[in-house]
Amino acid sequence: YAGRATTLRWDTAAATCLERAIDAEWDDSLAAYYGTLPLDRLDATAIEARRTNAERWLLAYPASPGALLGRARLAQAQGKWPQAEALLRRAIAQGGSSDAWEALADGFVHAGDDASARRCYANALRATRGDIIEPLPEHALQQQIHGEPTVEDEIERRNADDLPQQHE
Repeated sequence: YAGRATTLRWDTAAATCLERAIDAEWDDSLAAYYGTLPLDRLDATAIEARRTNAERWLLAYPASPGALLGRARLAQAQGKWPQAEALLRRAIAQGGSSDAWEALADGFVHAGDDASARRCYANALRATRGDIIEPLPEHALQQQIHGEPTVEDEIERRNADDLPQQHE
């Protein structure tokens, strides 16, 4: 229903349908799909509501690859690549699918890092086939999680405009 509603430009209906379904019964794939709903036809209040929902689900399911991917896709759509990259790397480290690798590759393309993009696209294909994944050379994905702030820490350190808070 959400896919068809989006095609018909019923963006609020699509989002509401997914929100109700996810709140009624957690589903990783629906949380990931939620991040693909278009933002370009929404006002700032609706975009903020989507971000808030995605963050709420991420707080409830911090190790969920789907929650991480959905939130990352929203960040990517808002042009927040560093935040999206961190979330995507975490989604992959938590067992994320080829979709997470593809979203990471898309981000690298937009960031102008073609070598990393090619490696991520190849890993997306490998993940689909069940082959061994090659880590990005500059980061071992599992090592990146340890010692870095979690998404929950990052959420808590942002103000209402989704900007980092200054801590002393």
